[in-house]
Amino acid sequence: MKTFFTSLPFFWTFISPNNKSRNAKDFEKLEFHEAKIVRKDNATYVNNAKQLIINNLNEDGFEFISNYVSFETKRYFNLISNKLLIDRYKQESLAVSAIQLENLNECKNLHKSLNEINESLEMNGIFLGFLNSQNQWKKSIKSRFGFPAGHLIIFVTFCWQMILQLVMKKSTIKRYANLSKAELYGRLYYNGFEIIGEKETETQLFFAAKKLAKSCKEDKKHGLFIVLNRVGKNGKKIKVYKIRSMYPYSEYLQEYIYEHNNLQDGGKFKDDFRISPTGKFIRKMWIDEIPMFFNLLKGDMKIFGVRPLSNQYFGLYPKELQVLRTQTKPGLVPPFYVDMPRTLDEIIQSEMNYLKAYQKAPLKTDFIYFFKAVNNILLRGKRSH
Repeated sequence: MKTFFTSLPFFWTFISPNNKSRNAKDFEKLEFHEAKIVRKDNATYVNNAKQLIINNLNEDGFEFISNYVSFETKRYFNLISNKLLIDRYKQESLAVSAIQLENLNECKNLHKSLNEINESLEMNGIFLGFLNSQNQWKKSIKSRFGFPAGHLIIFVTFCWQMILQLVMKKSTIKRYANLSKAELYGRLYYNGFEIIGEKETETQLFFAAKKLAKSCKEDKKHGLFIVLNRVGKNGKKIKVYKIRSMYPYSEYLQEYIYEHNNLQDGGKFKDDFRISPTGKFIRKMWIDEIPMFFNLLKGDMKIFGVRPLSNQYFGLYPKELQVLRTQTKPGLVPPFYVDMPRTLDEIIQSEMNYLKAYQKAPLKTDFIYFFKAVNNILLRGKRSH
C-alpha cells in the first residue's frame, strides 16, 4: 500500500524543478573511519568538498556559501552522509558550519534533520542550505506547462499530498509542492536558528542560519486552528484562538518579519510572505477570527477593545499606552474600525483616545465605539489592510 501511494502518477522528475541528482562520487576515493578523515592530503579533500558543493548547489550556491565558509587546508570537512557536509576546525570539535547538500524539500523528516544539524553545530555555528520554495515550484510549473495544464497540476498535486497525509502516518514522498519559505524559516527559528543571510534565484532559495539555542525536540503539530500567545489584562499572557491563515510555523517569525518588512498602512507588516493565498481570503472575510469567540466565553476578551498583541508588537508601543492597554481586556472589535488610522503613530493615538475615554465611562464608550465600528464595516465597507 505504501509503495502504491508513493509511486502513483506523480513522478517527481515530471513536476519537480530540474535538479541534478545528489551523490558523493567526488568522495568515493577518500577513506572514512567513524566519521574521521584518514587521508592526510587535506588540500585534495578541501578541493573535493568545493566540487561536491558546486555539483549539488551549483555555482550560485557555492558563491553564497563561500561568504560563510572558509575553504582552507587546515579545516576538516566531514561528509556525514550524501546529504550533509560538516566543516570543523579539528577532528574532535563540534562543527563550525553544516552544509546541507540535499534540497530540503526532499527531507523525509525535516524536524529530525534540523535537530541533528543543531546538535552537530557549536554555538553560533552556521547552517547553510537551499530549497525550491512553494512559490518557486508554482512559477516553474506554470512556466513549463502554461494555462490551464500548469494550474491543474498544482491543484491535483496539493490534493494528492493531502490524501497521502491522511493515508500514511509519515509521508515519504518529496515535498516540492508544499514546503514554503515561511514554513522553513519558521522551523529554523523554532529549532534554535536565526536567519543571517539569503539569496534567491528563479528556482532556488539559499539561506544561512546561525545557531543561537538548542533545538526543540518536539515536532510541533499544525492544523486548521492555531493558538497564539498574546498580552492580556494586567500583562497576563493569554492564549488567543484563530483559524490558521499563515503557513505552518510562521508564528515564530515575528522578529524576522519586523526586522525585514516595514509596516504598511493600517500598522500591519508589508509584503508578509507568511500569509498563504487561502489565508488572504480568510482574513478579508474575518473567518480567521471566529474562534476568538471562545476567548470571549472564557473571559479573556470583551466584545469591543484594543487588539490583543504579541510581545514583539506590544514592545513597539510607548510605555504610557502599554500601561493603559494592560488595565483592560482586549476586544474582538478594535477602535481601528472607528478611526481607520493609517500609520503606527495614528494607531497609537487612536487607542490612546479610546482607552482614556473608556477609563472615564466604560459602558458608554464601548457602546458608542461599537456602533461606529459596525457602521464603518457594514455600511461603508471599511476593512483593515
